[in-house]
Amino acid sequence: MDAYSGQVLKIITQPSNTARACTYISKAKAEADALAAVGGGKVILALLETQDHPAVWSVDTANSRGEFEVKVNACTAKIVAIIPGG
Repeated sequence: MDAYSGQVLKIITQPSNTARACTYISKAKAEADALAAVGGGKVILALLETQDHPAVWSVDTANSRGEFEVKVNACTAKIVAIIPGG
């Protein structure tokens, strides 16, 4: 949007995930992958967040280095993010 005229200059849309359905990985797989990503420890909580795009398993972990929230892609099992203090 142009700051002076208010004219819309460009419209950006996000791709829809509905066209490409997937089978979610299991909670156990997401937990194992999350623990491997932070070097071990224990799982405090794991939740499937289907409103995120892509859908992710949000896995809260704790180990000797602290607490981490690990986001695991629910379709591909790839680690999306590791958030210290999660």
